[in-house]
Amino acid sequence: MLAVVVDELEGDPKDLAQRAVEVLGGTAYDVRASLTVPGGGPAVLAVVAEPDRAEVLRAGLQARGMNAAVVSVRADRPYLDVRRFSLESRAVEVEDRDGRQRSVPFASVDVLIRASAVETMVSTKTVRERKFSPVRSVLSGGLVNTSVKVTKKTQRETDSDELLFLFTGGALPLRMSERTLQYQGLGDALQPSRMANFLFMANAIVTGCPRARFDERLRRRSFQSQLLGRTLSPDDHIDFAVHLVAQSLQRPLPSQPRL
Repeated sequence: MLAVVVDELEGDPKDLAQRAVEVLGGTAYDVRASLTVPGGGPAVLAVVAEPDRAEVLRAGLQARGMNAAVVSVRADRPYLDVRRFSLESRAVEVEDRDGRQRSVPFASVDVLIRASAVETMVSTKTVRERKFSPVRSVLSGGLVNTSVKVTKKTQRETDSDELLFLFTGGALPLRMSERTLQYQGLGDALQPSRMANFLFMANAIVTGCPRARFDERLRRRSFQSQLLGRTLSPDDHIDFAVHLVAQSLQRPLPSQPRL
């Protein structure tokens, strides 16, 4: 799939919506939320399968004064998933699940992004209930008094996760997850809860990277929905949303500040 993405939105939202509808079709209501995204973008306006169609939409939006691009939609963006870390005075030392290690100087970090993710886990289990059966009791002369009823029950459980992404030029970005990190590297600063440990670590890294552009808009579900549009779900595409925000922040000399 290909996403048609706009960024650095400026001007009256009604005028922007009218220009977008001229290209995309539909109604202003379909694009209004995306065109009023906090910070002026990025925002996905359309998702299509055909490259030619995506390019037509991009060119149409560009011709109407909107900064547009075509970006491949991938739910599994490549990140180095950090499992262990230690905070040094000028760097963070990290290790992934396969034992690969990397030292990331704070001075090399260009972009820091905080995000929140929600994962829904669905499980189905078979439940057997034994109940008294008068019919079986009569037919068997009292030898069999019960029957077994078999049903399947589906359970849904949700779990939230705080995330921190570090982007350092062209190197593979780091993805640090509150839920899967091991916090022994904090040493004497180890906190009493997983969330407290993550916040301590995240604040320390943000403070240690003064030249990095920091963005935490993706901690809000409303922003995730505005950015991804009406087609892509935040539950399945949070990494893609992070990728779009990082691309936006890494663009040189943006016309407006980011939040």
